[in-house]
Amino acid sequence: MGAGKSIAEEFMALRLEDIELIKQLKHRYMRCLDSADPEGLKATMHPDLTIDYIGGSYHIKADGVIR
Repeated sequence: MGAGKSIAEEFMALRLEDIELIKQLKHRYMRCLDSADPEGLKATMHPDLTIDYIGGSYHIKADGVIR
C-alpha cells in the first residue's frame, strides 16, 4: 500500500488504471477496424477470438493468432 493511502484508495486507483487501459485498447481496436488494418486488429484480440466484418467496400476476417 502507498504512503498514507487506504485500501479503498489503492483499489480505486487500480480500477481507474484498468478503465484507462480498456479505453486505450478500444481506441486501438476501432482505429484498426476503421483503417482496415487486419494485422493491427489481430494484435488487439485474444487468441481464442475470431471476427468476420463485411462492410461497404471491405471484408476483414481475422483470428487472434498473430502470424
